[in-house]
Amino acid sequence: MYEILKVESLKVHYGAINAIKGIDLSVEKGKLVTLIGANGAGKSSTLNAIMNIVTSKKGKISYKGKDITKTRTDEIVKNGIVLVPEGRKIFPNLTVQENLMIGSFGRKDADIKRDFDLVLGLFPRIKERLKQAGGTLSGGEQQMLAIGRALMGNPEILLMDEPSLGLAPLLVKMVFDVINKIKTEGKTILLVEQNASMALANSDYAYVLETGKIVLEGNGKDLLVNAGIRHAYLGIN
Repeated sequence: MYEILKVESLKVHYGAINAIKGIDLSVEKGKLVTLIGANGAGKSSTLNAIMNIVTSKKGKISYKGKDITKTRTDEIVKNGIVLVPEGRKIFPNLTVQENLMIGSFGRKDADIKRDFDLVLGLFPRIKERLKQAGGTLSGGEQQMLAIGRALMGNPEILLMDEPSLGLAPLLVKMVFDVINKIKTEGKTILLVEQNASMALANSDYAYVLETGKIVLEGNGKDLLVNAGIRHAYLGIN
């Protein structure tokens, strides 16, 4: 299988704090790969380093065989990697439709309408609220909007940072149903997720981060039944 994204010896620091301590990971095209770990393990820092939002870093990040370690964030987006940020980060004073169309900024292809219709098909509740201000949506609806906005960029790789955070169990299931539909559409997904059980159950491959280091990796469903993982992240003895 084609390795579309590769991270080698990545280190990230914030002043004297070493958040990432030399990790290696790879993502195969069309796969769903998950990073799990406790708060502060370095999961979000990894995604932000890939997007070059965090510039205090060492190592190498390759996309489709090309070194993008120092590529500008806007160019990374244009080339096909888009981040759904933690906390949604929608524009509360803009309408739902305006939020979605911002996701297509910089595109010059003829398929924007196709992707707009795809997003509305994935999120019927968003379709009903196109003229509403984004800030008036519920938390779950805002998460749908954040994912939809990212899809409007027509990414090859979708980086997702804690998409189920703060959502009720029913909405968590809905988010993962959508993630699987997006994968079925041919997208590659690198997911950071605090709901380890759902993440591992749906992942092709997973990495476990602890204090900036990868301590375990493997097939998602295999890690789901790993005794250490069940005790540390699922609360099961």
